[in-house]
Amino acid sequence: ISGVILTCPSFKPEPKTTRPINIFLLSILRPIVPKFAVPWEKGPLSRHPLTHDTKIQQEFEADPICYHGGLRIRWGSEMFHKIQQMDKRIDEFVHPFLLFHGTEDKIADIEGSRSFYQRSRAEDKTYKEIE
Repeated sequence: ISGVILTCPSFKPEPKTTRPINIFLLSILRPIVPKFAVPWEKGPLSRHPLTHDTKIQQEFEADPICYHGGLRIRWGSEMFHKIQQMDKRIDEFVHPFLLFHGTEDKIADIEGSRSFYQRSRAEDKTYKEIE
């Protein structure tokens, strides 16, 4: 790998979604109803705009190719567990990278990007916060 460019990666789960009760429910529901979608409009999983640009947000919401349903149980469970696995191995990451993260990001926690930058052993690394 010559290098990696990362934009707002999900290196840390949203704290509201990783309460012990939520993790417990994921473990119970995943084998029973893996495709069940938790509606975005409810609780800590409320939908956040992907951009400040209203026109682009409206185009995204009108795009029939994009998935607009809620967070599926299996996807949420897999994402949570992969983030945990990745967190344990950050110090093994040695490839050059350029990492961007928006300071107002409501989906991917910026602290995950900050931690990745600090803990990575890459010699050639750049981190930029975008306001």
